[in-house]
Amino acid sequence: MNRSDVKLLLIQTRRDAMREQEQRCFVTSTGLASEQIVPFDLWGERPLDESVLVGIDGVIIGGSGDAVITEPDTMPWLEGLSSFARLCVERDVPTFGACFGFQVLVHAFGGKIESVHYELDSVDMERTAASYGDPVFDCIPDEFVAVSAHNDSATAYPEGFVNFAKSDQCPLHAFKIEGKPVYATLFHPDLDRETLRERLDFYREHWIDNADEIQAVYDNVREVPDAPRLLAAFVDHVVLPAQKD
Repeated sequence: MNRSDVKLLLIQTRRDAMREQEQRCFVTSTGLASEQIVPFDLWGERPLDESVLVGIDGVIIGGSGDAVITEPDTMPWLEGLSSFARLCVERDVPTFGACFGFQVLVHAFGGKIESVHYELDSVDMERTAASYGDPVFDCIPDEFVAVSAHNDSATAYPEGFVNFAKSDQCPLHAFKIEGKPVYATLFHPDLDRETLRERLDFYREHWIDNADEIQAVYDNVREVPDAPRLLAAFVDHVVLPAQKD
């Protein structure tokens, strides 16, 4: 299989204009063509089951928009999504969870997500020693900047989730499931400086009550040269090799 043959399923919760922006962000960060990213709308009528994996080489669980995992009653599809995530792990489907997708995987396997460690900025991150030698995370330096935008964080990982990154505010920022082609980051590997600014413009009335604070984030957000390389590395070092096995 060549890179041009790869098809990734992008599971989305967004119900606004940022749905299309998220698709573009994943196209850019994976280095794939737009037709290689297959969106799946969790609010649509099609059930999320094994049939959606036909012709699919890997899965990305994207961000949340207004979905909040600590408020499960607002998401009628959450347990179905959790079951699907467990199915992907059981079947060794290459899977990457980004922000909300990170939280879904932790939730699906019995970890703990709480409304703590709020972040909204370009944040200094540090890889953990456990990530050294990993083919995906070795594409970025030990210390890097990533876009992080979340209210909820993991306070306890399920068994077999190995922590790969941390920030000063949030000690559990990325993981790989031991022995599985499954990764996730609480930070956004799909966003850079300009795409974060697009989201700040769109969501600024929803995320922060203090307009001065969000404007300061907008004005001071830094360049993010490294974190977006993770998704291309996931394609190259996880998705493509899985198709050759």
